[in-house]
Amino acid sequence: MSLAAFSAAVEAAVLVGVGSAATFAPRTTHAIFNKCVFSGTLTPLGTHDFYFRLFGAFGMAYTGLWYAVAAYNDYTAFFKVSVWTRCLALPLFNVSLVAAGLTSTAWLEFAIPFDLLAGLHMHSCLQRDAATKRG
Repeated sequence: MSLAAFSAAVEAAVLVGVGSAATFAPRTTHAIFNKCVFSGTLTPLGTHDFYFRLFGAFGMAYTGLWYAVAAYNDYTAFFKVSVWTRCLALPLFNVSLVAAGLTSTAWLEFAIPFDLLAGLHMHSCLQRDAATKRG
């Protein structure tokens, strides 16, 4: 198993685990997320937690399953695309959510560092795998 595949497998476990928690225990998961931010609080769930559950099920758990399949098959093309999506597309998406007023700026403290670090770590793993193949 390549380093990139191992990294994707770990990421898959995290995404499926946290996504499942957000789907089946949204209030507890939201409270934990709220503890991870420092500048304020996340947008409250209110009486309806449907969108948070949807985020957990599809935004995290379903994505985690794709990471697991890619890790199992050592699908390098997926790993390369994940670097761009984690480092560019997801941070821009999160900033747009805040700009549209759909969530608080505190969400950026949690989402952007996680996405950037995961993307940069995958990039590092891909580089080390390529160096190993060269010699």
